[in-house]
Amino acid sequence: MLKTTTTKILFSLLTLIVIAPQASKAQLTFTSVTESQLNDIMKDFSANFAHTSVSPSAALGTLWGFELGLIASQTSAAKTKAVVDSITSNTFDGKLHAPGLLGRVTAPLGFTGELEIIPSTSFTGGSVSYNSIALAWDASKTVLSGLPIDLGLKAYFSTFDFSFTQTFTSPPNTTGTVSLKNTITGLQAFVSKDFLVAQPYLGVGIASASESLGTSAGTNLFNSTFTTSSSATTKLSSTHIAMGAELKLFIFKLGLEYASLFDTSRYSAKFAFYF
Repeated sequence: MLKTTTTKILFSLLTLIVIAPQASKAQLTFTSVTESQLNDIMKDFSANFAHTSVSPSAALGTLWGFELGLIASQTSAAKTKAVVDSITSNTFDGKLHAPGLLGRVTAPLGFTGELEIIPSTSFTGGSVSYNSIALAWDASKTVLSGLPIDLGLKAYFSTFDFSFTQTFTSPPNTTGTVSLKNTITGLQAFVSKDFLVAQPYLGVGIASASESLGTSAGTNLFNSTFTTSSSATTKLSSTHIAMGAELKLFIFKLGLEYASLFDTSRYSAKFAFYF
């Protein structure tokens, strides 16, 4: 009960700290978007919402293990800022954020399931929802049990839906909703070393994203030389490199991670309970 209550409080605080400032700073405006600009926008959002548990593929225990925590990420969105600044300057600070509620469960044979979510949340002028699952396998618990390090794999599947309102010039003074939807899949190989109180790790892999951008109102969301439709899709692929460390303090974990994917950088932090 105490852990559940504490987690709810921390998640509420994290939502207020991270999403609320983002709502005021990230005043996004997209008009006459070209194909290359769409790809740039989607690279930033894909990097921001790609799965992370700020942990390697190492199992939480020999047979069973559990972890429940909070994650906060910040992604450099310089390419999206360039698109927004070409329309109207000083409305977007060039950063994307994502808080998440994390759950991890280890089962026999070194398998660990992961779930990260942002419950559907509304803020001034928009909304966001995010769901991500992953399956990790710690090979050092089975076929590579003699190694002094942990080696393993992690596959993930993430989806997000981010929307905001803006005013279009065509038709004049039309206010409508702009929606970004994304599906991201990835596979990473991890190496880590457990030093009892600290576990540094490195993950290298690939990520693929399928995204759409659309609107319910204005007719000038996209450049007419790109498409005359009210929505457009794109597919991207990228390497996904993650490096970080977990600090273990009794039943608590603190984690920090740097990730490079989709031509940008993301920093993530974690606070969790585990047993």
